[in-house]
Amino acid sequence: MEPQINPIVTLIPLIVIALLPAIVGLLIAKKKVGVVKDCSFPKVWPGYVLAVLFLIFNIGEAILNPRSNQDGYSSWNLLIGLSGFIYWLVCVYNLHKAVLFITDSRYPISPGQAAGHHLFLFYNVYWIFKWPGEIVNMINKRTNSSRLKPWLPGLILLLSAILSRTLGGFVWLLGYFWTIGYLIRVIKTNLVTNPESTA
Repeated sequence: MEPQINPIVTLIPLIVIALLPAIVGLLIAKKKVGVVKDCSFPKVWPGYVLAVLFLIFNIGEAILNPRSNQDGYSSWNLLIGLSGFIYWLVCVYNLHKAVLFITDSRYPISPGQAAGHHLFLFYNVYWIFKWPGEIVNMINKRTNSSRLKPWLPGLILLLSAILSRTLGGFVWLLGYFWTIGYLIRVIKTNLVTNPESTA
């Protein structure tokens, strides 16, 4: 009888290889950003594509292997989920670079902090409320308004993570990338189109 190898053990090298660019990127991001030279917002459509791919692979696996739900996620879904998380961190990083540019480097959270603090277990639950709330509070302050709720983006992030446990990882990807898109729209509407409000 041959010994069975745990599928998680076979995925460890793949996970390490996939995380290596993110770790290197975060180490580089620890450097002080200094003057940000452009205001380019991240593109969220690749995140939506990953969410759709995740859903397609879930449906395909359910049709081809109905017992797969007992075994957990397939290696394809793990790879797509990991790719989505890494790309989401890149989007968070680039969003904060754009905010630094718009605020003339007066925003309190650096891009490296914004992305890197998501990697700390338990602290990341606080962090998903902290940095989106800071962006919303900054917009409310600069536009002399309180119509945007600082807790809303964090709540969407938390709910999408919780619901993904029962509905599938695509819900997590959709929720996370929708939140980035929402914040980009809010920033563009309130700060980029009204540059006098950023003074």
